[in-house]
Amino acid sequence: MSILQANPFPTRLAGYLQALQVVARSDLIAVLPEGLIRAYAFRLKVTAMPVPLDVGRLDEYLLHSAHTHTDAGCVWLRGVLKDIVQNWIRSREPGCGGRKG
Repeated sequence: MSILQANPFPTRLAGYLQALQVVARSDLIAVLPEGLIRAYAFRLKVTAMPVPLDVGRLDEYLLHSAHTHTDAGCVWLRGVLKDIVQNWIRSREPGCGGRKG
């Protein structure tokens, strides 16, 4: 029996949170954003551990349809999200009291 036959979970999941829930209910592992693991670690009883290989970096993008590009509410929301991310990145830079990585 192959590992895929023995594994009751799908091999492709819709998102990180779904993958984290699968890990919490099984003996499987996953490479996931550390912040997500920390946010749910207590509730799901999971632990973040260093990955023993270079997994590269994760680039995330905010996409929106062209017709919302000039909508005042959407422009405001994109600005708020951009500020949050930039402040988070700055807080993790060396010398800012944050943790790099």
